[in-house]
Amino acid sequence: MKRVSSLFVIFVLLFMLAGCPSIQTMKDSTLKALLFNSLSVPNFDPEITEYTIELPRGTTEVPTISTVPNIEGVTIEVINAETIPGTTKIIVTALDGETVTTYHIYFAVQKNNDSSLKALEYNAIPVPGFKNDKLNYEVILPAGSTYLPTISATANDPNATITITQVLELPGTAFVTVTAEDAVTASNYSIYFIPQYFIEASSNPSDGGNITGSGNYVHGTQVNLTATANEGYEFIDWTDNGVRVSTNASYSFTANADRALVANFKLKTYTLTATAGVGGTVIPYGIVEVKHGEDKQFTIASDQGCEIKEVIVDGVSVGAVNTYDFDNVTRNHTIHGEFKLKLYTIDVSAIPETGGTVSGGGNFNHGDSVEIIATANTGYEFIGWTENELQVSTDTSYSFTATADRTLVANFRRLTYSITLDVNPIDGGSVSGGGAFLHGEEVTVIATPNLGKYFINWTEDAVEVSKEPVYTFVATKDCNLVANFEMNHAPEFDKLLPVNGAVNQPVDVKLEWNAVDTNGATVTYDVYFGYSSANLIKVMYGTTLEEYYPDVIKGFTFYWRVVASNGSVTTDSGVIAFSTVEEVLTDKSVHIIDNLLDKQPSDPATIAVQVRGIGIVAGSELAIEIDTNYMEFLNRDGHTLSEFLASNPEATFADFEPWCEYKAISTDFLSIMKLKDTTGSTVYLSGAYKNSAGKNIADGNLWFIYVKVKAITGRTAAVFSSVSFVDTALVEIPVDSSDQGLFIVK
Repeated sequence: MKRVSSLFVIFVLLFMLAGCPSIQTMKDSTLKALLFNSLSVPNFDPEITEYTIELPRGTTEVPTISTVPNIEGVTIEVINAETIPGTTKIIVTALDGETVTTYHIYFAVQKNNDSSLKALEYNAIPVPGFKNDKLNYEVILPAGSTYLPTISATANDPNATITITQVLELPGTAFVTVTAEDAVTASNYSIYFIPQYFIEASSNPSDGGNITGSGNYVHGTQVNLTATANEGYEFIDWTDNGVRVSTNASYSFTANADRALVANFKLKTYTLTATAGVGGTVIPYGIVEVKHGEDKQFTIASDQGCEIKEVIVDGVSVGAVNTYDFDNVTRNHTIHGEFKLKLYTIDVSAIPETGGTVSGGGNFNHGDSVEIIATANTGYEFIGWTENELQVSTDTSYSFTATADRTLVANFRRLTYSITLDVNPIDGGSVSGGGAFLHGEEVTVIATPNLGKYFINWTEDAVEVSKEPVYTFVATKDCNLVANFEMNHAPEFDKLLPVNGAVNQPVDVKLEWNAVDTNGATVTYDVYFGYSSANLIKVMYGTTLEEYYPDVIKGFTFYWRVVASNGSVTTDSGVIAFSTVEEVLTDKSVHIIDNLLDKQPSDPATIAVQVRGIGIVAGSELAIEIDTNYMEFLNRDGHTLSEFLASNPEATFADFEPWCEYKAISTDFLSIMKLKDTTGSTVYLSGAYKNSAGKNIADGNLWFIYVKVKAITGRTAAVFSSVSFVDTALVEIPVDSSDQGLFIVK
């Protein structure tokens, strides 16, 4: 046992010597390596715990710390700096849990050497052409600037220091010194301010002349002002605040302040010379001075017994005027008045001018003897002489002494005649238009025959003077006129075709008539035509024509009547009836049957289609075209195409099914009725028999087509635009479709 215990002790000692750390290792709290951002801390020594590291400019993030301990297993705590610059602490605790080593790394940031500006301004205005690497500037200040400019600047680096020396006078220089953060690097900026002056130049008076050269000028530059006088003005001098500075129209000086200069002008002065001959004067007289552009009036006055002969201005006569105006004077002028003895005008005239002639008037000197004479024309008599509507003499010859201008009128009046009228025989008629008439006045007399009488002529003293019942002449004497009449005879018809009861008249029938007046008077006609004897319409009024082509159709009776008139008596033909040829259907033909239609009927009208001699058919297609001005197709609801589309906004013409009835009744007949296009003027009627044996189409009605008649009246037609019938072998059957249906809308 004792040996075993000894061996155990020896084993434990060997274990402790071989596997347990030493006391010294347990207390080791140093690092083998210390790194920031994967870079070794410069000159790192495990025994040195304080370090300073300068980071590049612009660094803002705290570096990342990494460590390598001397002894594995130690505890390492890193407390990062909160800002840059700042200190990061690394605390290392040894294995014994008591020994602690703390490393400090102070992170500093390299200082900026940027001494440039980001902005340079004066009075909050950017300095023109500023660049951060340009140091010297010149600034021309606006004219009218009254305060010294204030410089402001902003550095690119907010940590840089700016020192500004403001300008103290103009022109002058402001300085800006920028010292970088490193306190070593510096930049010096200079701004040289040059004032600008406003040189104002005006003319006095404002319209005296034109000025050039005013405006804004930089300090020290030369100003050249020029004054040019306007028309009628001349230059005097230049003044500044009322002080004369130059008498030259061109004035030059160096700009060193604002100035307000005035170019002074004055109007030119002209002379107007007035003179006069014997017999009057010109007022004002002599030499008169006026300024340029002024107006001046002169009065020309004659002495008693004289009058102005002429006025001469600048050597040219302007006539015998009482006043003369010189407007807008721009040069010297002369005016001279010439005079002559006064002459009177004695003016004579006749009222009316056709009443007579006058003589003796004219021009007379003062005191001359004047005799005027009035002579009446045929049909007129003299009344007297008047002046200003006051009578001065009743003698045809009037004498007086000329002392003034006079206007005298010889007054005449027309003679009056009596025009009397009689009738022969007394019951022949009536007359009008007689009475009292002035000489030369137009007279119109009218003779109107009584019923059964006609007018022959007008006579005076049994001598014919006119065959016209309305007789116009000029009154030159008293006269008695007689209107002569005779018995009248009614016109007599000698032609009326077609005669009453005529039959088989063609559709282009012509109505013909003629009536003869035994007295040779012109015969006129009123013509009536219609579709019933009780409702004839007047188709011709007061015509001299003797024929008329009426609108007729086949197979109907029509009525007409003529009333002939010679102006006094009429003759009535009475109602005449005739009938037109019947519509005849030929073999292998298709027809649209003629008909009379009432306009705006209460019930729809029908168009009938008939066939003859066609035989057995398997199918057919007809296209019928109408004039939609007279009628329109209907559907079974009684609506026209336009009415159908108005009540069915989504529909088209293809949806409209015309109301058509197939009269060859068959249960195995298939039919299609449709319109050709949006005009609604053509309908397609298609049909086919399901029975292969076909159908024998009987002669007579085949289709009825329903239409609405419109308000317009007259003759219209319906035509086949295409026709096709096929037999059971689907071979085309020749069919005559040349017939057109004629319709009279009445």
